Amino acid sequence: MKTILLTLAITFSSIIFAQGDLQFNQVVTKTGTLTATAPTYTVPAGKIWKITGVFTGAYSIQNSFFGLNINGAKIVKVNHQNNGNGYVNNDPIWLNAGDTVAIYAEEIGNGAVIVAVNPDYAWTISIIEFNIVP
Repeated sequence: MKTILLTLAITFSSIIFAQGDLQFNQVVTKTGTLTATAPTYTVPAGKIWKITGVFTGAYSIQNSFFGLNINGAKIVKVNHQNNGNGYVNNDPIWLNAGDTVAIYAEEIGNGAVIVAVNPDYAWTISIIEFNIVP
């Protein structure tokens, strides 16, 4: 009797907390050049995005950040220090349906938006899109 009750309890609790599985849908690549009005992208309903990397072209403005604006919060992805060297942070970022993402660039210290309409200042966001399967 205890075994039956335990089995039913485990089965019932796993049904309650199950959120669905992720099924690969497609690879999404967003590209552009650095401008003052970078587009904002929204994760479609029923989808999950895994941002696997953010890459820049010949972007080497010293004392600057280049990153993602996710739901209004800035995530630094490339940081150029005084000597022009810096770091690239390409840790994956997971986004839910309805989340927004955009590219941003700022100078360190003054918060000024860097505007450089130059094809050398290109960016790419690499995304894996998943379907949520109930």
